[in-house]
Amino acid sequence: MPTIKEMQLPKPANWQDFETIVVDAYSQRWKSTTLQKNGRSGQKQHGVDIYGHDDIGRPIGIQCKRFQGAFTLDVIEKEVIAAEKFKGQLVTLFVATTVDYDGPLQEKVRLLSDKRVASGKFAIALIFWGDVVSGLCLNPAVFKAHYPQVTLPLSSEVDRERLVAALEAGYYGADLWSYVCLVFGEVGQMANADPDELYATLPAIERRVLQLLAPADAEPIIESLREIRTGCEAPKRRKSDWDPVEDHAKRVQSKRAAIPPLNALA
Repeated sequence: MPTIKEMQLPKPANWQDFETIVVDAYSQRWKSTTLQKNGRSGQKQHGVDIYGHDDIGRPIGIQCKRFQGAFTLDVIEKEVIAAEKFKGQLVTLFVATTVDYDGPLQEKVRLLSDKRVASGKFAIALIFWGDVVSGLCLNPAVFKAHYPQVTLPLSSEVDRERLVAALEAGYYGADLWSYVCLVFGEVGQMANADPDELYATLPAIERRVLQLLAPADAEPIIESLREIRTGCEAPKRRKSDWDPVEDHAKRVQSKRAAIPPLNALA
């Protein structure tokens, strides 16, 4: 029986859906919480449809090309020229496409990329449809959000990365409000607690939630995590100023119920 990656999954019907799928797939592949669409329909994007950071924190751009015809080096070079006008640092421009792998084209892009890097310009790389599907398959919830009619086969092996993600999200998210109180309360002040310890925990929860949940389920949790940091950093005059932080911290705690139980990952 063919695997999901070997199946001919229906490709997106329009470029908007393709951009969304690429964002979700590569957020999983790179465990990135910063990838987002660059602007909205009708706005100039300067050759970059998606902007954010890769798995090692480098600023990257992705140009999405939903193609049915020939995908050539000329097409890619035009996108590179457009991306030269992008305001912001880019280490690599990825050109994502719905076409299948093409060895000769990959070689041409590698040579062009090497030449650009040698002259101090951003690198170029290709993302093919198979790469996108592989990214979606890393998270069954994300895959199902785009292909509800297809069920990923259950694996008899433990997905250790998702198991670790579930453990971390469960551990750090379980008593988030108590952690805030410990850091910023009287005990924390007496112990000279460092708020950066809390601030380092919040993006860690973000990454794990994004890794485990479908985008629609992850987004409210991520929004609350960011509001927690904003609220903690804001000046306080009275005890009630902490109420929004408490509210968002408890929202995160309650939404942990949406995270798959550990035994479902085994």
